[in-house]
Amino acid sequence: MNSGWRVLLVAMAVGCLSVLGVVAAAQDGSATVTVFHAVPADDGFPADVYLNGDLIIDGFIFAASSDPAEIPAGDQTIEIYPEGADPSATEPAVADTVTLEANRNYSIIAQILDGATVLSVYVNDISPVDAGQARLTVRQASALPEVGVEVDGESLFASLPAASENTTDIDPGSHTVVFVSEEATVGEETVSLGEGALTVLYAVGADQETFGVLVQQIGALDTAPAGVPSGTGGLKARDPLAPVAVMVGVAGILIAMGLLVREKSI
Repeated sequence: MNSGWRVLLVAMAVGCLSVLGVVAAAQDGSATVTVFHAVPADDGFPADVYLNGDLIIDGFIFAASSDPAEIPAGDQTIEIYPEGADPSATEPAVADTVTLEANRNYSIIAQILDGATVLSVYVNDISPVDAGQARLTVRQASALPEVGVEVDGESLFASLPAASENTTDIDPGSHTVVFVSEEATVGEETVSLGEGALTVLYAVGADQETFGVLVQQIGALDTAPAGVPSGTGGLKARDPLAPVAVMVGVAGILIAMGLLVREKSI
């Protein structure tokens, strides 16, 4: 093999390693996490939330939510105890290990499912929306077996079982959202959906009497140009570093080609 081709292969290898380095760096980043309390109780079930053994939220009560927080990507252990309990001497009300991916936006909600307290982990769809559209997600975190959702008098989601969700892009503006269970209206919420923003509604409560709605808004999503599909069918957020990785790889190949041409001209 002549020296020119050796230069090309080495530079291409460097470009590939650079791509891998950029991808690895993205995975070593952080995720945005918001925690919700949807475990109903007469006293609101005040609770303390621990992350990897450290107290991060105290006095957390039913229907409350935390501020969004940046948490390192990777496996994270979340434990919830009754308020003021000693973790070394008390069993948690719920504990789970969740795997967070870098550059994702998560909502973690404590809720009742089949009579037990569980942690449900959702990835918020922050991919671009079409111009002139808003994104609405509804999550069924109540103890009701299923909930139907109507928007402005029209059925949007016919049936959401417990611990499920659905997402759609609709017109922005003020909308009346009605929640139905067993053919009875159990809740109603007027929400303002911002253009290019994600609004998440959480159905919470032990029964029809205690039913309520929590609202989470994530604004400033990228807006795709009109007429270009935005790919909103899935929950996976676009990796903002992927184009950079491709550019680094291409740059390595172009450098190699330049070196090869230079050697031939000498």
